[in-house]
Amino acid sequence: MTPEQAQQQLMELFTATSTLVDGDWDIQKRGPRDCTTQSGQVGVTFPMVGFGPASADPESAADQVAALWADRGYPAHRSVIDGDVIQLLYPDDADGFGLQFWTNRSGSTLDGSTPCVPGDAAALNRARQQDVTPGELHPL
Repeated sequence: MTPEQAQQQLMELFTATSTLVDGDWDIQKRGPRDCTTQSGQVGVTFPMVGFGPASADPESAADQVAALWADRGYPAHRSVIDGDVIQLLYPDDADGFGLQFWTNRSGSTLDGSTPCVPGDAAALNRARQQDVTPGELHPL
């Protein structure tokens, strides 16, 4: 898998997940990070985070997200934290891929990272900076 394919795969999963909690989401791609692949190669991983709306029915939203992830092969552990926040956690695989989802009546958050794939984070970051127009803010 290429770095671009890894990012696209995670973005598709974030998009599918975010549609299950109705409202506006702010999904942010983070810059590439160094990692080591399972085969010991220099690699790159891409974190992503999404900030979403409150859920009128957090239980139902969490059920739907858990079902989607399970259908995609990512069975999540479910817990309740701080009394009303439902958390779904698909622990990091050996390759670094992981997902987390939190929801309650105040908001929703989605967090994840791509698998570690062969690549050079420094080179990818340099290429990203070349695409930035002077004076333009570039997301992390």
